[in-house]
Amino acid sequence: PDIPGTTNPADPAIIETMFPFINHRSPAGAEQSTLEHPDDVAGISNLYPTDDYLASTGSVTGVLRLKDGKTEYSGINVIARNVNNPLFDAVSDMTGSATQGQLGPDGRFTINNLKPGEQYTLYIESIAAGGYPTTPMPLVSVGEYWNTGESSDPVLDNNCLATPIAAEAGVTQTADLTFNGYQKGVEFTPVVAAFISNLSKNGRKGAGLAGSTAFIWDQSQGFKVLPPEFKASHGGMNRNGNEMLVQYDTNGNGIQEPVIWTEQGFTALGSLNGDTCGGSSSNGVNSANGYALDDAGRTAVGLAYVDKDGNGTCQQSFANEIVPFIWDKKGGMRELDTSGFDSPPQFVRANAISGNGKVVLGTAGFSDAIAWVEEGPMINLGDIVGAFDAYAVNYDGTKVALDGDNGVELWNPTQGTGPEAFTNIGSLRWCVDLPFINFGTDFCTLLSEEEITDVVGPVPILPASMSDDGSVIIGRAGSFRTGLAGAVYIEGMGWITLKDFLNKQGVIEAKNLPLDNPIAISASGREMIGGLAGASFSWLIDIDQAFVCEDGQSVQTGFPNGLANKIQQGAEFGRCEHLDD
Repeated sequence: PDIPGTTNPADPAIIETMFPFINHRSPAGAEQSTLEHPDDVAGISNLYPTDDYLASTGSVTGVLRLKDGKTEYSGINVIARNVNNPLFDAVSDMTGSATQGQLGPDGRFTINNLKPGEQYTLYIESIAAGGYPTTPMPLVSVGEYWNTGESSDPVLDNNCLATPIAAEAGVTQTADLTFNGYQKGVEFTPVVAAFISNLSKNGRKGAGLAGSTAFIWDQSQGFKVLPPEFKASHGGMNRNGNEMLVQYDTNGNGIQEPVIWTEQGFTALGSLNGDTCGGSSSNGVNSANGYALDDAGRTAVGLAYVDKDGNGTCQQSFANEIVPFIWDKKGGMRELDTSGFDSPPQFVRANAISGNGKVVLGTAGFSDAIAWVEEGPMINLGDIVGAFDAYAVNYDGTKVALDGDNGVELWNPTQGTGPEAFTNIGSLRWCVDLPFINFGTDFCTLLSEEEITDVVGPVPILPASMSDDGSVIIGRAGSFRTGLAGAVYIEGMGWITLKDFLNKQGVIEAKNLPLDNPIAISASGREMIGGLAGASFSWLIDIDQAFVCEDGQSVQTGFPNGLANKIQQGAEFGRCEHLDD
């Protein structure tokens, strides 16, 4: 349809009535007032089919799958286009359009109303916007046509090669589609159109939320939706993913508290206010919120509400009523130390805990990263290195990654808080890894990398998670103002954007995705989970093996140690065929 200020050279008559946008003052809007386009006829006739409709037209059906050839994928447009009349005879269907709201992927599609005797090409594309029967999803590969040699091999399956399909009256042809992508090396898997907020340290399970609905995703068993009375929280899990932090109203008084859920039942963590008041959220009123569990599931941390001024409410930030808590079975829930502030911050929260339960990380009022070692006095890391928040800690608590003033600082809490306890591990680079965009201007076209860094400092990175030994760290670089990017740190190699990491590894199925929000990593560092900032979409990356370019040959090696060793010996990171991607 016509858009003010633009010129659309297409004949308005090609636009179907079911197109999701209409300008009723334009020639396109006038054309959309009729029901002559084959796609419109199919849309209505599919809902109310007559015997003649099904017997006199052709159909094509199939399933869209990921490169593994097994996992189905919803939310992609599949279009059949007449090779002799491509603009006026095109019919489409969306994969998963008949899923009926079930959680999980459905790659099925069926396209009807094809003219007998005509040849149709079939291809896939993403959906930009509009209302649809299921959630539109990103194209996790390159767009491609269907052909008789359909496979996932990007070398053998030319995505531009099309095999026409002959339409026959009353006959349904089958044409399954598979996303292209290498079978060896780094594996990228879109998981679900929902938020997965944590990954078990064994890399097998994720904790997620769809609205207030809590679920667990298992790589081998799929999705398990928790009973509706258990509301989603922040996805804290124990090491093997059998225990999950959620919210539950244990006594029916309308106030929820954190509980540890398992298949066998739940353990209530209690509250700091006698379950008499709480803070409001989209899930309801909560006396406390659980954020993280240690690996054994014996210790939990989070945020709690207390009525310190005795006025019957407990969400007043100026009264220091939003406080961090720690819980274990022996001592119950108790408030962590928050002394040392000149004035009470808006809130203080415990975000994360080391695998062994000894080091707790948090934030105070979105301004200072803080920590507690073995439940001792609060340590203000904002005052020491300028860090705003803290999430990433290794198993034994000897490594904490922080968003410092001068790049990422690696802190060893066992060495205290002096200079010797901190190691700067750098950052990404302005204009090389990330553009510096401010108020719509890319300053990399005006200033050098060094000049930008001198003024604003290095690229900010908020570390989100790290492997057990701290050799692999993931985080989010940049800001919503300058632009975001996922970032990966590999000991012995340094920082690289997640997009560059995957592009150089030849992971073409992730080429069209921003990948700006990695969230959690497994104990080994070989599995990562995350999403797209601001979007209800989650992915899993498996890096059991990676590639380097060595003496002009793409060589597969283990991750992360094998990769780091190869790089230090002079190999280049990535497949030789994709070094410039």
